[in-house]
Amino acid sequence: MLIRNAGGAVATVVVLLFIAPGTIAQLASSAGEWMPAALSAVIAGIGTGPAVPAALVAMVAWGAVAVVLSAAVVRRRDVV
Repeated sequence: MLIRNAGGAVATVVVLLFIAPGTIAQLASSAGEWMPAALSAVIAGIGTGPAVPAALVAMVAWGAVAVVLSAAVVRRRDVV
């Protein structure tokens, strides 16, 4: 778990899923096509943007970043 406080975790998820993608897309219009929702649409064949292989790599990168951050936090906080 990246965040120890449940309220903080919920707030973080809301910000990351609902607020951050729209804000990033407004600030840098070219970054909008690299957000997970846009990449999913490209992979499903209903969106435009990067090629499907590039979208797949980017989706894997989004997941890999989350896994690496989680592993680093667990390794730092875990008492073994």
